[in-house]
This record gives sequence, structure tokens and C-alpha cells, in this order.
Amino acid sequence: MTKLLSGDNAYNRIMGRLFDLTLISVLTFLCCLPVVTAGAALSSACAMFMKIAENREGAICKGYFREFREEWKRSIGGWIVHLMILFVLGADLYLTKSYALQYGVTLALLVIWAATFCWYLCLRARFRENTVSALINAVKFSLVYMPTTLICVVFVVILTALLFHNPMMIGLIPVAGVWMFLYLPSVLIGKKIDAYIADKGLAPENSEPVECEKTEKTTEGNMDVLTETSAQYRDASVAEGFRKYLSLRIRSEKEKMNRMQKKERVQYITTYYRGVILSLVLLTIVGVIMINGAKEEKQHDVLRVVVVNSYHDNALNNEEIGGLLLNDLIECGMQQTEHADVYYDTDYQIAYVADGKDYIGTAANDSDYDKFFLNIRSGRIDAAIVPESFLTYCDALEDVYGGMALDITESEFVKKAGIAFVGDNAGEKCYLILPVGGQNEQNASLFRDYLLQQLENGRI
Repeated sequence: MTKLLSGDNAYNRIMGRLFDLTLISVLTFLCCLPVVTAGAALSSACAMFMKIAENREGAICKGYFREFREEWKRSIGGWIVHLMILFVLGADLYLTKSYALQYGVTLALLVIWAATFCWYLCLRARFRENTVSALINAVKFSLVYMPTTLICVVFVVILTALLFHNPMMIGLIPVAGVWMFLYLPSVLIGKKIDAYIADKGLAPENSEPVECEKTEKTTEGNMDVLTETSAQYRDASVAEGFRKYLSLRIRSEKEKMNRMQKKERVQYITTYYRGVILSLVLLTIVGVIMINGAKEEKQHDVLRVVVVNSYHDNALNNEEIGGLLLNDLIECGMQQTEHADVYYDTDYQIAYVADGKDYIGTAANDSDYDKFFLNIRSGRIDAAIVPESFLTYCDALEDVYGGMALDITESEFVKKAGIAFVGDNAGEKCYLILPVGGQNEQNASLFRDYLLQQLENGRI
């Protein structure tokens, strides 16, 4: 029990390591905000990750900023080159998203860039060399050590895919994104670089290891506390053992920190209680996510209906149309609970290519395309009203909607809502689709039956 609750138990060591990685991620994220310093920030993170893997990281903040100071001026040129490559590939990826072959080629080039960029960062962390040399060596090393490169690439691609399909994980990027993406590549690539240095008899790495700044007073004091507390714990009764140990430990820790100066106290806490601090942070994050999830769960009666490339030719706004539709659906059998509502949204102006023709409206917004399909994948759209050509585009993508699309051009709802398509979609037929994975399939089906009944009544 004493060993389990000591400051050097396995849990504290693991959480302490996670705390160090998280601290590096936060420092890197902050240092990346000016953009021009991002290259130095990422290279410094790789340097610290390689030291952590060898248990010689020392003081995290001091070591990180020492690396950063040495790197930031020398790394600007290389970072600008990589940033330009990333911008060109990203722009090309966006522009070719409707063409499978070009999109695949660009995606492959982006993966190759990611592989060489990992090598570039680690090489800058190890060697003092100019930008051109670092760029060339990054390509050479990535080819010579192809198995390591492939492992790093697969790892980064998998993490990116998980992030893309789970948007809630984006909130973890400032605190964990850097080490999640770069820690494993840094360790694997660092080992290859060390083997290369040993084989060629080259100079040691870019910067010397930073000595740990634990003071003699802090270390000896901590050992005194553990010894004293353990001795008193052995004298405690079995029934009161756990409570007695915690009480003695808390009292001893208070007495010890009262004898310290402020700087020593902060250093002691961050050294021996990193696991506790990180656990509290993680519990807070999990709590926030659970609360948000509970709030989302309460919205299960909300029907989300979106309309693509349209406007209203009457005086009604989205809220008024949603209210009218809610009343009609309640009359048709929708449960009238405190959360029952219809979210009606026409803020989707999308440019696309269907049957070789470009549909580019004057109000098309580049972000609306990504927003539409991101909401489709995350189940945040229950029903979509789209023009016929966009339906053709969705058919080519596959797995966008389930069942049969319903032609609702002549439905009473379309006429009452004043739905009319804009730009190149003007005059097209109006179709209802129910996206795959909608959170409210029951009310979405009710909405479809409601429109189908209107169509049948119109044909009588």
C-alpha cells in the first residue's frame, strides 16, 4: 500500500509522462500561433520528444524554449517552403475534390509531403545545417529508411482519419494534438538518426541535454517525508490504515511545503504531483464532453431539415417555416415534448459538378460544401431538400442518403414555404432525401410520409 500511494508509483510515472507530453503540446501550440515560428516550434517539440524517449528531458519548459531559441531564426526559410507546399497541395485538393483521379494524385502527394516533413523536423532537431541541406536530407533519409517512413505515414494517416470522422476530437488539438501526431514519428526517426550518427562517427546532436533542476533540498525533503510517513503508517491499525496514511501524508506535505520558498514549492508540485494535476484536467475535459453529450441527447426530438441552393419567394423566414412545419408534423403524429422542434436551414449554397456541367451560383460559399457533408457524416442532418442535379451528384458519391429520393416539387409544403432554387439550379425539380445516419430517423420518416400524403392528395 505504501508503495502504491508513494509519489513514485507506476500511475504517477505514467501520468507524469503524459503531463510532460501535454505541456510540450501546449507550448508548441502557443508558439505556432504566430505561424512564422511554427517550424521552430514543431522542431523543438520533436527534439524534446526524442529526449523524453531516452529519459533525459530535464526541465520541460526550459529545455523546450532553449531548443526554440536556437531554432527559430534558422528554421524560418524551411518552414516557409513547407508552408507553401502545403498551401498548394491543400488548394489543389479542394479544387479537385469532384475529380477522383486528380484528387487521388494530390492526396498521395500530400502524404509524401507529410513523410518528408516528419524527417525534416527531426533532422533540424539533431543537426545544425542550412535549409537546402535539411530539405534534401529529409528526402534522402525518408527513402533510405522506407519502413520507418511508411510506419510514420500510416500512423499519421490513421490519426487524421479519426480526427476527420470525429469532429469533437478537434478540441483536444491544443493540449494533445502535437504529441499524438509527432511523438511516435519522433521516437522512431530519432533512433534511426542516432544509429546513423554512431555509424558515421558524426558530431552529437544539435543541443546538449538539459540538466534537471531539482534542488537538493526538494529531493532530500521528499525522501524524508516518504520515510517518515511510511514508518508511521506501519504503526497504524489495520482498520484505520488507509485513512491514517493519507492524513499523515497530507500533514507532512503541508509542513514540508511551508518550509519551501515559492519557486521550490511550485517545482515540487509540478515534479511529484504531475499525475494528479493531469488527472484533474482529463476529468474536467471528460466532464465537459459528457455534459455536452447530455445536452445533445436532449435534442433527440429536433428534426433538422436543410435546403440546398434555394431562396424563399415569399415573406417567411426559416424560423417561421420551421414553426409551421412543426405544427403540421405534430398533427400528423410527432410527439409533442418540451424538446420537440424543427430546425429549418437554407444556409447551404454549394458549387459542384454533375454530368459534366459546373453548377456555380453567385452566392456559393466554399465552406458550405464541407459543412454540408460534415453534418451528413456526423448525423446532424435528418432531411435535405435538394435540386435534381445535386441529387445526381450525391448518387455519384454514394452513401449520402438512404432509400429512394422523393420528388416533392408539387407538394403543398414546397409551395407554402416558397422554395425556389437559385442560379444554375433555377427551375429544377425539388427532391427530398433522408441522409444516412440521421439522429432523428423517426421524425425524418414522419416528414417524408407527410410530404408523400400531400402528393397523393394532390393527385386525387
